[in-house]
Amino acid sequence: MTERPTLSARLPSKTMPADELLGTAIRTRTCVRAVYNRTAIRMAPHALYRRNDDLFVDGVVLERDGQPPRELKLGTFKLDGLKDLASALLRFDPQPVFDPQAAKYTSEVELIARVADTTGAATGERTRRRPASRAG
Repeated sequence: MTERPTLSARLPSKTMPADELLGTAIRTRTCVRAVYNRTAIRMAPHALYRRNDDLFVDGVVLERDGQPPRELKLGTFKLDGLKDLASALLRFDPQPVFDPQAAKYTSEVELIARVADTTGAATGERTRRRPASRAG
């Protein structure tokens, strides 16, 4: 008797940079797992951007140490603080607490990726904006 071939999900390489993993997760609306402040989290990332040469991700934490949060809210996480970042292979719908048109995603940051809208109609976008030049 021969074994049947099975399908398996392709996991991102362990060497994949965090910004690339998060950009892919945002565009495909896939949750990620990480450790932040010694707490294991599962997060739905909604925006990845650079501000003052640091990378940040805005996302909704769906689980902390295996438990759902009391309320869903958008959090900002510095990429340097996210440890053991990996794909959770679970899809998410854009959360209403995320506003893709918020002022923080305008000219003051370099926007790398964000969920396009909260209706679920768009799959995400990949844009790059340069910070506004400062006169002076």
